[in-house]
Amino acid sequence: MDNDGRINIARFIERLDGCFNRNDMKAARECIEYWEAEGLRLYDQAAHCYIGSDLTESYEYAALLNNKAAALNALKRYDEAEENWKAAIGILKKVGLHDGEIAISLVLLAHLTFDRDNTAYEKVEALLDEAWEYLYSDDQAKDGNNAYVLRKCAPSFEYFQRSMEAQALRDVAREINKGYRWDSKFI
Repeated sequence: MDNDGRINIARFIERLDGCFNRNDMKAARECIEYWEAEGLRLYDQAAHCYIGSDLTESYEYAALLNNKAAALNALKRYDEAEENWKAAIGILKKVGLHDGEIAISLVLLAHLTFDRDNTAYEKVEALLDEAWEYLYSDDQAKDGNNAYVLRKCAPSFEYFQRSMEAQALRDVAREINKGYRWDSKFI
């Protein structure tokens, strides 16, 4: 991290490339873990800004918690990741109009649950069932964001042996995308 509190991406990539060039996977992992621990410190700093501004009941704060949870999950800090995802889901439920993001968080919680305990089938299934309800709630607009959410969740449903649901998600996303008229000057 630089003196001004920002991560020096060029330095990170340079060090990581050096590890790969030496075929030193252990050092590459340590490099990534070090920088992930730094991406966590920045999440905490950002969270303090939201807390100080009394913005903890906002979509943006929930997004911060979701991203922090993903970083914690990557570090196998499952309890903290679960806490952050559950907090984000709670905020999104209060805010409303973000059922797709709730569904994604629930799917990620299903992965966390399975990674932590690969015999927790009932909990995983319950999380996926709840995610499915949010994916097809009446509040879900049939727009590009909805298509993105469906495409993002489909591989997870496939992973958890729900092939028919995964295909349904892909099919609905495809249908939504067909409904858009694309202006060629923007393609």
